[in-house]
Order: sequence, then C-alpha cells, then structure tokens
Amino acid sequence: MDISGAWRAIKNLSKKEFEEKINSESLPKNRKDLLFKFIQGEIQVSYNCKLDVEEYALKYLMPYFYNSIPHEGHPYSSGELYEYDPPKNGQNIIRHGIGFDEVVSYSRKFGTLLVPIPDKIDRERCVIFSDLDLRREEDQLEIMHPSKIRDMNYTISIASLRNGKFRFISARLLSSKKKKYVETIAQALREVVHDERARRDFIDRCVEILEKNLIQPALPDALTSGEVSAQARHDHRNHLQPNP
Repeated sequence: MDISGAWRAIKNLSKKEFEEKINSESLPKNRKDLLFKFIQGEIQVSYNCKLDVEEYALKYLMPYFYNSIPHEGHPYSSGELYEYDPPKNGQNIIRHGIGFDEVVSYSRKFGTLLVPIPDKIDRERCVIFSDLDLRREEDQLEIMHPSKIRDMNYTISIASLRNGKFRFISARLLSSKKKKYVETIAQALREVVHDERARRDFIDRCVEILEKNLIQPALPDALTSGEVSAQARHDHRNHLQPNP
C-alpha cells in the first residue's frame, strides 16, 4: 500500500470506525467532527495546511503504515526563524485551531518575549508569548478556532531553541480574560513542567511577565464600563469619608 491507498482507506472509514481509531487522541467532539469533515473533503484549506493535517490523520488513524514509511519535512515546515514536525502542526491545528506558521506570520513580536522553562535536562525549551494580529480583512486562521476570534489576539507557544531556530512543540490562543488565560497557560505547561509545585511557581511567573509586557486583563463580563465608573465613584466617596 502506498500513501494514496492509505488515504483512500482513511476516507472510506465510517464515522464510527473513525471515532474508534481517533479515540486515543481524546479530542473534544467538535474537533473530532472537524477532522472527519476535513477527511471527507468538506473543509478546504491551503496546500501546506492540508499536508500537515493529512499527516496527522495518517499518523493516528493508520499508525502501523505511518511508521513503516520515511518522513521528511516540506518547504513550508522550516523557515529562517522556526521549524516544526508536520503531523504535530496538523495536530495543533485540529486540537487548538491554530497552526505554527500562523503564530509566526500574524505576529509583529514573535520571539521577543521568551520565558525559559526550568528544566535540568532540557535547557533549550521556552515559553513564547506573542501577539496575533488579524485586523486586515484578508487575514484569518485556516481552520475555525473553537472559541471566538478577535482582531487582536495573543498566543502562548512551547518551543525548543536549537541552532538559532524555534522548533514548535505546541501553540494556543490566549483569552484576554485573566481566569481563562491562566487556565490556558496551566494546560500548556502541564506536560512540560512535571513537578506540580515548580509548575505552579512557573505559571505565576509567566502570568506576571505576560501582564507586564503584552496583555492587560480584561474586565469580567458582568462588569460594564458604567458599572466600573459607578464602583470607582463609590470607592472614592468611601475613601473621603472620615473614619468613625
């Protein structure tokens, strides 16, 4: 069997067969549905995105075949600043709704805000915080992200710095709401910093650096600007009142 034959076999999988085979990936239902639609040709993407998602599907739906064939990157998987493993990028696109190339190409600041990951074994890994600017009408992510996208966004990436390039491990979009972006940072670091206490300390450090250099926490949904002004006036009046 060649790759074309393997891909035909994947396309011929029933929905039930597909879900059984992809179960090990623990994808949310909406992301499994997205991958199935891609396999069936219902979702159109760019050539390089298609290559990576196909490799991801092949790796997890036909692992024995995938492991029996040689693997090489393609011209889009390596640039002057970064590189990535194609099936890992495909996995990230399906799981988190963003590709590694999108993290770089839509950022004005990629690579400028780094936080080294505390690891005695691998000292090359780091957290990268960056902006994601989608303000131009033609700029959009390849595959629908699970949450709503704004014109200006932020990302967290985990990468290794080797030979002057960032080799991507994972990437996620960050909410502007503190509770959510703290949760996302914690999720991104769960499999990277294994010691729980060290991970909590590192999460706190990352949040501090993020808020100081890139993102200001958004107000809670329930608190409108008018309510903020009213609360500020109330606090100010209380501050002016003499103590009994």
